[in-house]
Amino acid sequence: MSEPVSTADARPTSDHGPAERRKKRTPKPLAEPSGACERSDIVASPEVVGTAYAGSLVRFRVRLTTEEMPACTWTVSSTSLVVKLISGTDRIWSSQDCPSAVPTRQVVVRKKLAAKVHVTWRGQRSDAECSRAPEWAQPGWYHVAAAAFGAEPTDEQFQLVPPVAETITAKPKPQREQQKSENAHRD
Repeated sequence: MSEPVSTADARPTSDHGPAERRKKRTPKPLAEPSGACERSDIVASPEVVGTAYAGSLVRFRVRLTTEEMPACTWTVSSTSLVVKLISGTDRIWSSQDCPSAVPTRQVVVRKKLAAKVHVTWRGQRSDAECSRAPEWAQPGWYHVAAAAFGAEPTDEQFQLVPPVAETITAKPKPQREQQKSENAHRD
């Protein structure tokens, strides 16, 4: 009777040598833009960058993709993209009130690879003048919605968390200096 053969050390064999195994696949080239994007073809998907703290600047990354066109060019601006923050039915902030929050730049929008733009919110409600007078948004749950004008909005829920309290650490005095200080007061 023969003993069972272990296959634990068996390795697949290949006709290719080590150099062939190390070759990387050539990535497919990205689609080249074929003209200007139709606003209705743009999908703007917002997401919070990092942790959103009440009373601080909050950054949103808006990922831009197309639904139909493989690739096209689009000018991002406050007149082509809108970002809004809501809580329930309460409108908290809008880039329509604060147009400088949306950068103006030309991007290539692709179906399979998102272009990204960042929008910054001061953490306050907005008014028609985008003044610094409105009250600060309180910690809680909010929705950020984004859309190209003429397209369907998408939104993401996020939490605005309480600010981190400043930590004050006592600096202990070294024992020798404390003893010298106590001895000096006794004399």
